[in-house]
Amino acid sequence: MLYTSLLAAAAAFSGLVSAQNDTTGLPSSIGPCCTVDANTIPQAKKESWCQAETNTCPDVCGGQSQVAGDGLKCDPTTLAYTCKCKNGTSPDMSIYQQSVPAQMCLYWYEGCVNATNQNKQEQLACESARSSNCGNLTIDSSGQVSTTTRSSSATGTGSSGGSSGGSSAASSTGSASQTSGAAVALDIARDYGTPMLGAGILALFGLAL
Repeated sequence: MLYTSLLAAAAAFSGLVSAQNDTTGLPSSIGPCCTVDANTIPQAKKESWCQAETNTCPDVCGGQSQVAGDGLKCDPTTLAYTCKCKNGTSPDMSIYQQSVPAQMCLYWYEGCVNATNQNKQEQLACESARSSNCGNLTIDSSGQVSTTTRSSSATGTGSSGGSSGGSSAASSTGSASQTSGAAVALDIARDYGTPMLGAGILALFGLAL
């Protein structure tokens, strides 16, 4: 299926984008995008993020019945999570807005902006990091994936339930430290098609050299 192929390519693309993350231009008091020590996050937020994670995973797998027997976990204390589908894949949850890594990324972004003390250049660097790394895809119970407008608020409960069928996106099991720029690649693929995605990846490789 073409979209599945594009999603797999985007997952690989995200690894390259994440590898380029650093603190260039960011406030000196903020670390690299896009994680935060779980112990510094309010408990209510962590519980909300875990709820969003466990709501979204079944939809990504294609429905509650398509989740592996032990494949849906999220620890509201450490934020360690697992999303495994019955077909053996472990979707890259970081590209979905209502997931632990995406919500943590937005939380990091809030801290980044607060640390700028209204320095415009540093704010732009925070924005750039958010745009490249904070997942902004959503998926509904029918398996339809869409790009959402980014919110600077790291809250959410995720999508609900899920259908009994559908396809899943293959990548790796996650933890609270995952980040991703795959949403950017998926946006390109969705708006302009496969050739543009290929061109974007080649361009990025050129910039990385």
